[in-house]
Amino acid sequence: MLPHAKHHEQWTQEIIVDPSTEVHRTLESISSGMSERVAALHLERMRSHLRGLEVIGTLSPLLGLLGTVLGMIDAFQQLEYAGSRVDPGVLSGGIWEALLTTAAGLVVAIPTLAMLNWFERIFQR
Repeated sequence: MLPHAKHHEQWTQEIIVDPSTEVHRTLESISSGMSERVAALHLERMRSHLRGLEVIGTLSPLLGLLGTVLGMIDAFQQLEYAGSRVDPGVLSGGIWEALLTTAAGLVVAIPTLAMLNWFERIFQR
């Protein structure tokens, strides 16, 4: 081995093995910074998938409300068609539809928003 190469090999081993060298501390700092950036990128990518849960949780009650309005419109139309012969059974179909769609919207929205909040708390840690 050439004397110059032997000196270079010994110097390289000292830098890598000896943790007190400035080069070793700099390499650790760079490695730590890269790890933090990679972790931040992964977290951001995972957070982007939560947008779908957010949309579902927001739109579900609105769709339930739309069903409520449509059900009540149906109930009042039936009331109008009945004229002076109002029968509670005529109204019950539209009211039943209104309540069912409201409940369906809430059944979807509540667990979805609970999962969304749980995932967001995990990502904040």
